[in-house]
Amino acid sequence: MRADLPALFLLTVLDEAFPSITVDLVLLQGAFSPSLVDAFTSRLEIATSRCFVSAMDNDFPYTLAEFGGVRVVMD
Repeated sequence: MRADLPALFLLTVLDEAFPSITVDLVLLQGAFSPSLVDAFTSRLEIATSRCFVSAMDNDFPYTLAEFGGVRVVMD
């Protein structure tokens, strides 16, 4: 496991706390961009509106609209 990825025991916290809910962790390597989100949603066959991203700062090179409906989680 790469050092910058969470340890396995951290990934099981939600599973233990909420056993009736299934959470899938999917890791993609690449620059975060609208095309990466497109590839991700196509590969998993899910709607873009089911994806969550953190709020973007003013230096981010893309607009929220370019991501086609992702949901924003505010800090």
